[in-house]
Amino acid sequence: MRFISLSVLVILLQACAASSKNEPARDFVRYESFADQVLSAEFKADTACKKGDVDCNVCATDVQKQFHDASQGKLTWSKNSWGFAWNEAYEPDNATPKSIFGSPVKGFLDITVAVKHVQGFVRTNSEQFPYAGSQSHTSTGGVFVVKKTDSGLALASLHKTASAHPSGVQILGKYLVYGENGSLIFKDLNSINQVDDTELSINGAYGGGLGLVKLENGKHLVITTGPGGETNMNKKNYFFELDFQGGSPDSLTKVNEESVVIPSDWSRKYMLSENNSVISECGTGDIYVVNVSGDTGAKLLSGKGYWRLSKLESKNDALTLKAINYYKRSQNSSSCNSRATGTINVTGDHKLEFYCHEHGKDKNKSASKYRFQKGIF
Repeated sequence: MRFISLSVLVILLQACAASSKNEPARDFVRYESFADQVLSAEFKADTACKKGDVDCNVCATDVQKQFHDASQGKLTWSKNSWGFAWNEAYEPDNATPKSIFGSPVKGFLDITVAVKHVQGFVRTNSEQFPYAGSQSHTSTGGVFVVKKTDSGLALASLHKTASAHPSGVQILGKYLVYGENGSLIFKDLNSINQVDDTELSINGAYGGGLGLVKLENGKHLVITTGPGGETNMNKKNYFFELDFQGGSPDSLTKVNEESVVIPSDWSRKYMLSENNSVISECGTGDIYVVNVSGDTGAKLLSGKGYWRLSKLESKNDALTLKAINYYKRSQNSSSCNSRATGTINVTGDHKLEFYCHEHGKDKNKSASKYRFQKGIF
């Protein structure tokens, strides 16, 4: 009887979280950069990128308005899932989902949850392999790639990472990018079993997220945030120039770093970040960043996710991110843990898509599906 009561409690908590209202209605006020904050032409985004280009992503129309509309509840959220065989060994590392996804569990009101969890989840630019993500573990972490099949979405490949705790992931063209052990890893999604990697050393934190954008001059900009977590509030943004040689990532050069600053009347929750998504705007070439975090611990059952929109500007001849808007939405552990997995994709028709993913799996269970949510206009 106790088990039934607890199950009902969990369902009710998650239902409350899913039905909770967004922020009170706010008028849309467009933020305009002052003349001395406008970036030089060398930091304008390439807005001619097409779906399928190998080294860039599609631009979004009117980023500020789309983000504002999301914050006012105009997204339609759907629940989705992808499947895997719990004890099957997957290419290319002969790893089983149980060994990578499963982790020791802890108790909360007799409810067991995974200690480690999905670190990031993204929509890729590939039609065959539309989703990918990373997973932390107590021993060996992993990167997973999801394929499209006749019967639905399924695990395509499972990669062991060198560290137990890789960063979240982001997409640049055909590349799945993540950080670990002082390096950025560029995984070629078009290679067999997504096995081809390029590794570049990086001098800057990425535990709070990383994102990339192609510039109009043909170079690339990498923006990272760190550290992640809640304990250290001295968060920083790091900016790097990424060079390609022979069509592949070749070198990273640090441009500058800065402390994260938010408006004084915002909740400190918006200072936090576990993932960031870098977005180019059609027409203007302006660059925006969305940092995402959320409540943790017991509040995974009924807490909130915190999405912060910033615009890339110039400050004292250095790059800076100006926080201009925020979006707070309910989250839960079963299909939408914004804290660890919130990201944004831009569709072929230049619209923002919002993603969040299930928190983690209990290795003592045999569940063969991972769940996620998608928010679209």
